[in-house]
Amino acid sequence: MSTDISYRIKRVIEKSGLSFKELEARTGIPKSAIQRYASGDTNKLPVDRLKKIADATHVSPAYLMGWSDKLLEYVAEDDKEFVKDVLENGVVDHTVRLDEKEEALQTLLNDFGFDITKFDDGDYMLSGSGATRITKKEFERLLNSTIEYLEFNTKKLYDEKMYDADGCTTIGKK
Repeated sequence: MSTDISYRIKRVIEKSGLSFKELEARTGIPKSAIQRYASGDTNKLPVDRLKKIADATHVSPAYLMGWSDKLLEYVAEDDKEFVKDVLENGVVDHTVRLDEKEEALQTLLNDFGFDITKFDDGDYMLSGSGATRITKKEFERLLNSTIEYLEFNTKKLYDEKMYDADGCTTIGKK
């Protein structure tokens, strides 16, 4: 693998503020493999892993390969200045820990290829193949609608499957 690719991987990991362990959790790629890619100690970098590293560090695979310096090609226009600042100056950690409900939503979002980060000013970063900053109100609307959907469907399923004390007779609606 080219030293240029290794350098770019190492640089975007550092700029993202993620540890190798955090990147392992986000990508599913073993920490030792990520370290080899960043140090240039391997000549093999599968395309699917390159994409996962790019997505987790909010750059394009083309940038990591040296094909494009268009770091912001996947970022919403309104967010380009913010993301550009982060990429150029590194991450000044203004993130705060998610509470239980936020973590639960983050787990669901991760299953769909998205991630959520909470900032100390109350806003959030919603990321996937790109990233966008969302307000606390927008996040709460997403959280509440998800909770309402799950609650409604859980109650519906429970009512359909409820049994009496003997476990034989359905009490709920069919």
